[in-house]
Amino acid sequence: ANALPPRHGFRPVAVDILPPPTEVMSVAEIRMSVRVRPLVSGSLEPPAVRTDPRSGALSVPLTGDVFDYPSSVVVGSCQQVAYDALCAPLVARAMRGHECTLVAYGQTGSGKTHTMFGPPGCLVENAVRRWEESKNNTTAPCDWGLFPRSVLCLMDTKRCGVRPIYATAIEVYHENVFDLMNGREQLSVGSSKTKFGRRVAGACESGSDDVAARGGAGGVHPSCCTCMRCFKLQEITKGLAKADRAARRAGVSKPSIPRVTSNSISGNKNDVRETFSAVGAKTTLLDSPYALARFARSVEATRTQKSHLLNDRSSRSHCLVKISAKGADGKSISLLFVDLAGSERVSRTGAVGDAKQEAQAINGSLSALGRVVKALGEAGSGGAKNHIPYRDASLTMLLRDSFGGGSCTSVVINVANENAHVDETVCSLRFGERMAVVRNTPSTLVIGRESSSGGDTSKINLLRRELEIKKQQLQVLHIRGDGGGFLVGGPVTEIQSLKDGLRKLELADTEVDKLRIALSEAKGARDPSATRVISIQKSLAAATSKAETLRAVVQRQQTIKAIWRYPTAGFTRKLQEVRELEQELEMEEA
Repeated sequence: ANALPPRHGFRPVAVDILPPPTEVMSVAEIRMSVRVRPLVSGSLEPPAVRTDPRSGALSVPLTGDVFDYPSSVVVGSCQQVAYDALCAPLVARAMRGHECTLVAYGQTGSGKTHTMFGPPGCLVENAVRRWEESKNNTTAPCDWGLFPRSVLCLMDTKRCGVRPIYATAIEVYHENVFDLMNGREQLSVGSSKTKFGRRVAGACESGSDDVAARGGAGGVHPSCCTCMRCFKLQEITKGLAKADRAARRAGVSKPSIPRVTSNSISGNKNDVRETFSAVGAKTTLLDSPYALARFARSVEATRTQKSHLLNDRSSRSHCLVKISAKGADGKSISLLFVDLAGSERVSRTGAVGDAKQEAQAINGSLSALGRVVKALGEAGSGGAKNHIPYRDASLTMLLRDSFGGGSCTSVVINVANENAHVDETVCSLRFGERMAVVRNTPSTLVIGRESSSGGDTSKINLLRRELEIKKQQLQVLHIRGDGGGFLVGGPVTEIQSLKDGLRKLELADTEVDKLRIALSEAKGARDPSATRVISIQKSLAAATSKAETLRAVVQRQQTIKAIWRYPTAGFTRKLQEVRELEQELEMEEA
């Protein structure tokens, strides 16, 4: 499997020589690699991309372009070879405490998802079962990609000693961020402040004539109101103000985790970086290969995909999977895997309707990434420090720390080897050439005092304090009526009908999820039965149609203002912040 066709050429893998664990790297290049999708078996077409075995340079004979920036080039379909060349050095760096990012970039159909996850249907529990029963002593099922192989490497406790591993998965679709592990719940990016007022849900209980009595739920109570809701709101607000004053007197304005960077060591005070994240993404514990297979299977089944003329499984969104764990020495391990949607030309893919709009959104976000890379390259080449347009797209905001930030970043440029795609191949390789000049400043987390359970007590105490404050703020918003839900005093019949609809919809969604899992496992069986697969596909289509019909009915009923009100944006975000802190605290205490 390691042998490669001589005409394709192959550059030996060059593994980085990393500094000792105690050393902090001041400047880090983005490690650029190229993976060339092999030609179809039996094809007599000459390859579009060639590699000079002596210099290691890539060349495109049809255009005359030569690229010498890749640190490694992988040709062929062997996933173990790809992991050793593209990902193993990054995992070693992550285990030394550095935040690491692996990005797959390229045109549609060039093999990004295959590289990052594997071929369709391979991430199932049946594959793990066959792998455990086999006696070939491989490190992972042969078809698994870089992400599952990395997690299996961290699970090797005898060699790595890594503590419980947690993972999150989100996708960026049409500039919106969705949680793939929590029913595609929409998440917010960045941070915002919630303004507190005297707006309280419900009318005054004291009977005073005020605006709330006329306005109903969500009315504004006057400052002289003495009802129970206003009293609770005032007490909680006083408690928050008291805690804030005590924190300021103690010299702590906001709970934060100190970072050690090259700038702080050298005495530079301008070391504050703006970072963004999707708030409230659900974390999943990966405690076994089977849990890993279930997680990856859910990502594959939930992520937005469509087929077009160039790709049967075209990703219509950018997928970001983050791994968080702790090493034996207590250092945090953070790995971010980014499977970018492929750039595409609508004239070649034949996309129309929704698929065309998706292609335009994908190309727009990739163009925003290109502008960020260009600005970083100009700043790193000695030019004047200019504005880096991270806020142009949700994708670039989420990758703020990966490009020009504190992460150790590796990028895999995936290209096709057919001459028909030579224009797109050259564009991808040129983009990689621009990425190669970007510099990051890797950083590691300061290790605090260890508790008896193994957690960092300083960080745990900070998280507990911040979580308590967030919960009090959430309670204030709930008292104000920002939590939404059924309205008191609405039509009883309509409310009961909506409750029944929500219950039926939940059952229908559960049935769809079960059938999706059954379909994936049936396709991934050793000898898949075509009859069983077709039967499950029919059942899944019927269940999906039923669920969508119920969803449409429920959504229409929820527009009736007399019975239902959606949570406000501020409440939703605060709830996501509380959930994120609870999950982070759980990981620290594990």
